[in-house]
Amino acid sequence: MTLRLLLVFLILPVYGQAQQRHWIFFESKPTVTSLSRLSVVFPDGQIEEKLATGWSPDWYDYPVDPRMILQIEQTGAVIHRQSRWLNAVSVTATADQLSRISQMKGVAGLEPVKQLVRPRETMVPVTGSDGLLKQSPGLDYGPGATQIRLTGLDRLHRLGITGRGIRVGVQDAGTKWRTHEALLGATVLAEYDFVEKDTDVTGDDSHGTAVFSLMAANLPGKMIGGTFGSEFLLTKTEYSPTETQIEEDNWVAGIEWLESMGVDIMNSSLGYTTFDDGSGYTYANGDFDGQTTKCTIAADIAARDKNLAVFVAAGNEGNLVPGTLIAPSDGFYVFSSGAVRFDSTLASFSSSGPTNDGRIKPDGLSMGSGNLIATNSKLVYASGNGTSYASPLSASAGALILSVYPELTPSDLNQYLRESADRFTNPDNRYGHGVIHPLNALYKAGPAVSNTFTATLQNGNLVLSGFLAWNRPFIHDSLRFHFHRPGVADQSFTPVLSDSALTVTIPNQWQPGDTVWFSLTGAAGSQPGQVVSFNWPTKPEFRRYLVIGQSETTAKNIRRGSFKPVIDTVYEKPDPDFTIGHAYPNPFNPSVSLKVTTTRSSGFQLQVFDITGRLVSTSDGVLQRGVNYLSWNPQSSGYQPASGIYFLVVHSQNQTKVRKAVFLK
Repeated sequence: MTLRLLLVFLILPVYGQAQQRHWIFFESKPTVTSLSRLSVVFPDGQIEEKLATGWSPDWYDYPVDPRMILQIEQTGAVIHRQSRWLNAVSVTATADQLSRISQMKGVAGLEPVKQLVRPRETMVPVTGSDGLLKQSPGLDYGPGATQIRLTGLDRLHRLGITGRGIRVGVQDAGTKWRTHEALLGATVLAEYDFVEKDTDVTGDDSHGTAVFSLMAANLPGKMIGGTFGSEFLLTKTEYSPTETQIEEDNWVAGIEWLESMGVDIMNSSLGYTTFDDGSGYTYANGDFDGQTTKCTIAADIAARDKNLAVFVAAGNEGNLVPGTLIAPSDGFYVFSSGAVRFDSTLASFSSSGPTNDGRIKPDGLSMGSGNLIATNSKLVYASGNGTSYASPLSASAGALILSVYPELTPSDLNQYLRESADRFTNPDNRYGHGVIHPLNALYKAGPAVSNTFTATLQNGNLVLSGFLAWNRPFIHDSLRFHFHRPGVADQSFTPVLSDSALTVTIPNQWQPGDTVWFSLTGAAGSQPGQVVSFNWPTKPEFRRYLVIGQSETTAKNIRRGSFKPVIDTVYEKPDPDFTIGHAYPNPFNPSVSLKVTTTRSSGFQLQVFDITGRLVSTSDGVLQRGVNYLSWNPQSSGYQPASGIYFLVVHSQNQTKVRKAVFLK
């Protein structure tokens, strides 16, 4: 007994000094002008991808001041997270250390990191009751057909719109996507665990697996998710053994990481509220006003300033009284989802608005009761209830729309979805704007166009086939497919449209590996006597491109932040007699060179195209046998290039080869 008491007294002083995490906010931060300094924020390749959209770094992109970090570490405080958006760090520190930090020059303030609660959802084994076994024409959705059909995702799938080309972030608890049969085909580009600080997001909590499956599952006859053609990035921001507790700085770190990885749209079904003892955030204190909780502030920065569409669960706190929503669903720029049952009646648990400042929430509704979900057991499915399962279906709708119109801003996307909902003209704080209809939302941007086009070569002609639909009649004679190939005059052809099936034949001598940019224009009837014209895509820089494979290929969408090269070098036919090395230096300023090796002398032409496909430079010359260096210095010819991606196209010896280079000012 004496030894036990001694151990207790020895340990208590250590725990007595332990403190809750605190945010340390700074007054300012240095905004350097060199893009290379941003390498500490953005992973390899992401700066290049962002430059492709004309991006230039803003205040939110620059990291916190490293000098302030050093000063804080010198006090003995332990830094957990850095937030470039909040210009803050979270630390664990003693009271004495916090006092010293608060007196530092450049420190704007201190605030405890909130301990938050995630409302729990229910899961039960699939029994085949209610709407779970109803089928839908088209893809075989298995027992999950109702949730896909009620949200209207099947209508987009049938038009070949599957979310291709869009990066989707999923911020949740552990996700066992490598083992469940319905998730084995998911394209996961990266993952990070902000609890264990590693790149494995698996865990004992099946919540993340369930949420992910509603978006990414692709096992016909068993389960198909809402945006199964997308690419995914996963974050884990919750400590599973505690079941409900999370530190808010992990959530903020997670969304900043997803943005740095080039994500277009994200879903977080980890909404948060207060503990039973009153700690955390409370509606009574006015904390759900879109300007108080740190996760809400970060979510709004992502959507408003970083072009990252944010979809979140409204909460499971019920709707019998107003104001039961959870953070970050109170954001101004996020899309918050409530839940309905299979018959479109409101689920009893679905949280209600308004926000503390009087805005209507939720934004819209998707099915979130009796949803088919995957579990952590590789062959097991369950039926789940919760707005956590409605939100990924709404986010899937957003991803499908962005795959057709990636130029839409998050505000555009949110508004189109709200306008598509069945209660848009009479919203309230229980139903929000009602059940969303994503195809109608898409039609507000323009016609629905396939993510993919089948391309075949027939006697040297290129035949493309896909889908085109709109909620107004097309004027068939107005439809034109426009094609652009480097070094070849632009061409336009009239397609054939029959029951949304679109086919166009392009005469010419085409070869596997040839690449083309394409777009579509036309007109449709509106009201009697009125005609509405359209351009797809709506901006030239979002034209799609096509690389012809050996038998067929797909038209790949460009993603916001990533423009595909004119000709993908993986399709080049190796030729030991004529080789071109990579562009060097890359990035470059003021000039870039290509090393060309050839076994015979020949003429050449070097063309340079900018990211929009515009020809900016042409030069001709002679390649000598052996090693040659072709250089391009844009400023020497009077051209003032913008920072971004350029394509160097070399024509010689009946071949065309392309290299990509990035110019940085």
